[in-house]
Formats: sequence, structure tokens, C-alpha cells
Amino acid sequence: WIPLEVGLVYFALLFIGNGLEQFSRFTFKTFLYFLAVIITLAFQGALSLKRFNEERRVRDQFRFGNKFLVDQDVLGEFLLNESVKKIAHDPFIQARFLSPFLSKNSIRQKVRGSYLSTYFDRYDIQVYLYDASGEPYAPQELGSFASLIKNYSGETYKTAYPGIYFINTPTIEATKQYLVIIPVERHRLEAGFVVLNLRLKRVIPRNVYPELLVDNRFSHYFKNKDFSYAFYSKGKLTNSFGEFNYEKDFDRQLLGEGVLYRHGIAENDFYHIGIEDRDGQTVVVTAMTYPLFFLITNFAFFFVIGLIPVLLLLLITGATTWLTGSRLDYAARIQLYVYLAFFLPLLTVSITTLSLTKRSAEDQLRLEYEERSRTLGEKISGPLQEFQNEPVNNKSENQITELAKLAGLDASVYGTDGVLIVSSQPLIFENQLTSTLINRQAWNAIVQDKETSFVANEKIGKLHYNCSYVAIKSAETGNELGILSIPFFGSEQSLEKIQINTLANILTVFVLVFILFSIVSFFIANGLTFPLRFIARSIKRTTLTGKNQLILWNSNDEIGLLASEYNRMIKNLEQSRIELARSQKETAWREIAKQVAHEIKNPLTPMKLTLQQMEKSLNGDGLSPEKSKKAVEMMLIQLEILNEIATSFSTFARMPAPILERIDLNTLLTNIVDLHQNYQEGAISLQLLPIPVFVLGNDQLLSRVFGNIILNALQSGEDEKKVGIRISVAQYENRCVINFTDNGKWIDPDIREKVFLPHFSTKRTGSGLGLAIARQGIAQMGGRIWFETSPGGGTTFYIELLLADKADKQ
Repeated sequence: WIPLEVGLVYFALLFIGNGLEQFSRFTFKTFLYFLAVIITLAFQGALSLKRFNEERRVRDQFRFGNKFLVDQDVLGEFLLNESVKKIAHDPFIQARFLSPFLSKNSIRQKVRGSYLSTYFDRYDIQVYLYDASGEPYAPQELGSFASLIKNYSGETYKTAYPGIYFINTPTIEATKQYLVIIPVERHRLEAGFVVLNLRLKRVIPRNVYPELLVDNRFSHYFKNKDFSYAFYSKGKLTNSFGEFNYEKDFDRQLLGEGVLYRHGIAENDFYHIGIEDRDGQTVVVTAMTYPLFFLITNFAFFFVIGLIPVLLLLLITGATTWLTGSRLDYAARIQLYVYLAFFLPLLTVSITTLSLTKRSAEDQLRLEYEERSRTLGEKISGPLQEFQNEPVNNKSENQITELAKLAGLDASVYGTDGVLIVSSQPLIFENQLTSTLINRQAWNAIVQDKETSFVANEKIGKLHYNCSYVAIKSAETGNELGILSIPFFGSEQSLEKIQINTLANILTVFVLVFILFSIVSFFIANGLTFPLRFIARSIKRTTLTGKNQLILWNSNDEIGLLASEYNRMIKNLEQSRIELARSQKETAWREIAKQVAHEIKNPLTPMKLTLQQMEKSLNGDGLSPEKSKKAVEMMLIQLEILNEIATSFSTFARMPAPILERIDLNTLLTNIVDLHQNYQEGAISLQLLPIPVFVLGNDQLLSRVFGNIILNALQSGEDEKKVGIRISVAQYENRCVINFTDNGKWIDPDIREKVFLPHFSTKRTGSGLGLAIARQGIAQMGGRIWFETSPGGGTTFYIELLLADKADKQ
């Protein structure tokens, strides 16, 4: 769970750091985040598996040493007991014991060749024969039968099986010794005794004893074939087995280290553990340390396992993005195409390599089977011919068995009729694991079709293996004597091991190349997309009002062409901006001039009429004091209007930035409403918050803006209908909004965009600068103004201002 927790925490940090939106899109950066998580999990998983295998290997070494080496050979005792039963009931041995005229040496050959399997090749075996009275048939080193019974019948030497004694006293010749006493009876009469003396050899050879014949209780022994072990007596090497060279590579000083017997010691790519028995003998069990290649392979395996769901997830995300009509990022598309170009050839090469490797290994194993079968067939053709000429003689049968043992093979010989003649592993047939009849296809190929060899794939239960059949021919006549069958029970495992090693190499190379490829492709993709991102940022900064920078690109490639077109566009845009600014200025001055002329013309007309009347009066009856006074008042009124017009335009043109201060909004609105409450055009209602509201603004500017909006609302009525105005205040976090809602005439859609223009007005009087000044002033105070209107619903103006207390905290 440790690698899983570490990976999840790492993934969570990445997820939180980059946000949910980053993982909702199919981007290469998303894939890299997942890749980092997979690498972390795979590395932690490989380390955990390495630690687990090392701990299990040490436990297996101690278990193997205690169970099979230090004390009794439990598997050997089991197999000896099976052999004892068969020897005691063998009719040939019984007949030889009872006949005083037949040689007893054939009994020894029968016992060695037929009943002591290749497992006992590790022992030096002596076969002693005694008659029914206990007298030896030949001078024996062990002495009389009575002395054997007296010396070894005690509880010290007894085993779990009757007649089998374990001599645990180490000697110069052997460190482990078994004595087996087999009584042979015929018709319930004592015929004689077979005594076996087994001493563990100094150099223990490998054997070909098949796992099929092993009881499940002893299967652990065959699972540790890679272990090497040695026996030390008083610091001197007595026996050894395996590939490790104890005489040259093992430091005997380690025998004095206590840690060797508690946990083991790693030295030069090997791990040694020690076990000391009750007689002072030391057993050292050696195994290779966990190879670095296995760690890399496990990392590659976990990486691929984690990569598959991520690729599926990204594939589903990409397909969903494509089906919904969205577009993948340009960098993601580059990576997608690059990975497709990487994965497809690699997948094809991997499948082809595995297929060719399997076929090549099968062909090589088949040739090896056939060659070894032919070689052994040539060697046993002579003994087989003697056996067929004299089937009672067991010498030829023993020779065939010994030749198979020397070749390190399990061999079975069938007659031309397909019936088993002799086998080096007769227990396979006696236990009915397979039939004593030859494979029908092999018999047809060799006997009927006259093929010299044939390889068949056979099985026993769930075990699949290959079996090589060759014709055995007489060296003298060339006639077929029989058919040799050599089963290779490890052939299927050998093929699987080759395939696993090949796949492990492919996975390792794939993962290393993939990680390196991902990192390199990330920088390549960034390099390819950098010009596009750079141009995109330049385009994003492009404005109609500001100064635009040209793109400097020295290369003449496609990006250079794009940069050149962009620069040309910027130059054209700059020229267009200048022309547009000139045109806008001219248009603005033209509109302002038109508006100024219109506004000035209104008071000039009554002034002109007044002067004409005064001129007419002077030329006629004369100008009376009353007319003069009235004319002067009219002229003063119109001059005041002209002065207001000039003041408004001057204020809009030169309106300075207002000085912002903390203003009580409730008090300001109350004063403004009281000032306009006496107007006959309508009624005003004010809804204030129950708490004081302080805004950041300018008192005089806000009074002018509020008053202008109220006046506009009061003058929006039609058909002399009175207008109702409702003013309310709402507060939102660090801002407040003042609503001015009236039920007057709504604003036509055609003129909505012109409402805040400085020269626009729908009233007969006024300069049209009120709302323009209001928008400019509100913006300078950090707020904004807008409106909503609908037929029959009147118009609502909204003014948003920053709260003074919130602004101070910010």
C-alpha cells in the first residue's frame, strides 16, 4: 500500500496545483502529469516487489536448509520407502534368492537399475545381500546381518519408515548416511535380505528426476533448483552442490559471523545463509541476489500496466472532444501523431519479434531433441539387440538405463509393435501417469511412414511437454529394433522462459525509450509550438489604440512568412489607426460643432428678435422704459443660457479627476431627494438600508450625477402624466448599487447606444452632456453606470460604487 499512497498523494498535489480545468482537456501537459504519477507508482511497486522477493528468498533458503539438508532427507526417505516395497515383492529378486545355482549379482543390477531412481545419484550406493539366516553371500565391510540389526535398531537411527535408518554421525567419508534393510519373502518364507548403504557424495551431481513423481509434500525441493549448498565440518568443505564454487568464491571466515545464521550475508552478487545442526556441522545455502535487470523489468511492467488505463482515459477524452466538435490543442495533436508513429511500429516489431523468437526457440529445441535422441539411440542399439535376443538377462536393461542416466535424459524404449520395453523412469508408467503404449502419431510416422524421427506435443494432466521419437536401428543389419522416446518435461517451461525474457527485454527497452521519448518530444513540441504561442501573444496584445510591436524572426521558414504577414498587417493597422483617429476627430469635432451651433442658435434667435423689436421701436414711436426693461431681461436670460452652454462644454472637456473621500450615501441621497421633492412633474420614493453605507467618491460630482438622473427621469413622462421614481440601495460584498427606477417613457432601441454620447439629447433644452459627464465621473471613482429599459416598464439606471470600508481593507 505504500507505493499506492505515495502515488495518490503525489497525484493529488499535481491535481490541486494545476486545477480541475487543466485535467478536463486533452493536452500533452495533462499526459505528462499522469506520466509522473505512473513513474512514481511503478518505481515504488518495483522496489516493494524486490524487497518482497528478497525476504521470501531468505525464508526459502532457511526452510530449504532446515528441511532437506540439516536433518534427514525427507524426500529421499519417501522415495526409498517406495523402492523398498517394490524390491521386496519383485518376483525376479525372490527367485534369485531362492535359487542356489543362479548368480546374485543380477539382484544388485536389478536394484540399481530399476528401483533406485536418478534422485539417488547424489548418494554413493552399495548393495549388500544376505541369505535367510543372515549370512552374507560375499565378504562384506558392514559385517554380519546380526551386527547391523544390533547397531542400528535403536531409536536414535529410526525414521518414519520401517527398515530405513538414518546415521547422523558425520564421518570422513560422508556427512549423511542411510542404511536400508529390505526383507525378501517368497510364499511367506524368508528368502533373504537386501541391504542398501547410501552415503552422500562429496560432489553432488544434478539429476533428471521428474517433478511428476514427487509428492506434493516435497514439491518445495524442486522449486529451489537455483539454490547451491555446501556442507562444512569444522570449517572444511565436505560436500557441495550447485553452480556456486565454494572452494574458490566462498570466504570461510563468514562461518564465524553470527549474522550468517540469523539473517544471511550478501557478498559479490550472492546471498549466503548458514544453518548449524546438532552435530556441529554447518550447511551454507547460496542464492543469487536480486538482479538489477529484474528491478528494471518490474518497473517496466508496472509502468506499462499503469500506462494502459491512462492511455485509454486520454483516448476516450480525445474521442469525446472530437465527437462534441471541440478541437484538440495543436501541441496535443502533434504529440498524438508522434505517439502513433512511435507505438504502431513498436507494437508491430514486438509482436513479430515474439512470434519469431517462439518459432526459432521451438525449432532449436526440436533440433536439439532430435540430435540428442539420435545420439542416445545409436548408443543403446547394441544393448537393445542383446535384450531382444535374451530378454531374461537384465544386463542389457541396466545398460540402457545407465546410458540414459549418463546422458542426463529420461528415456523410454518401445518395440516396433508400440509396447514399452524398458524405461529409465518406470514409476511414470507404474503410477499410470501415462500409457505403456507409444503415441499413435509417432508410431505411424516411424513404423508406417519410415520417418527417422518425430517430435510430438503431449500432455499429462495440465503439463504440456514435447517428446522426441527416433527409430533405433541395428548397426549390423539396419533393421528397426525399436523406437526411442525422450520426453522433455521442461520444454514448455523453457519456451515460456524464452518468451518471458524476450518480452521483458522488449518492455524494458520500450519503457526507457518511451520515457526518454516523452521528455524529448515535450521539448520538441514546445519548440515547435513556441513560435505559434509567441505570435498568439503578440496578436493578443494588438490594439487599435496602443503601440503595437513588430515580430522579429530571422528564419525564412513558414513561421517567418507568418511573422512577415503579421508585421505587414501591423503596419497597415497603424496606418488605418492614424486615418481612423483623424476621421474620428473630424467626425467628433463636426458633431460637437453641430451641437454647439444648435445650442447657441436657440438663444440667439430670441435675442435677434428682441433687438429687431427694439430697432423698430426706436425708429417709430420710441422705446418705452417698460419695453426696454423687458428687452434687457430677455437678453440677460438668453445670455445666461449661452453661459451655461459654454460652461457645460468646458466642464466636459476639462473635467479633472475628482478627489475621492468617504461619503455617507444615505445622507447624500436623502438631501438630493428632498431638493427635488417639490417638482410638480412627479413623486420620488427612497428606500435606504437600515445600516449606514459609506462609499468612496466625490460629494459634488455624485450630487450632480444623482440630480441629473432624477431630472431626466422626471422629464421622461408623456401626455402630462406624472412620473414616479423609486430609489433603492443594495449592498454586495465590497460594492453597493443604487437603482433609479421610473415609470416614464422607455428608451427606444435605436438610440440606446447614443445615450451616453456627449452630444446626444432627446430633450428640447439642455446640452446633452449630463449622462456623458455622469459616466466619466463614475468611472473615475472606480464604479460603473448602466441602464435597463422595457416597453411599459419604464427605465432603471444602475450606479455601482466601491464601499469605503472594503476599499480601505484592500
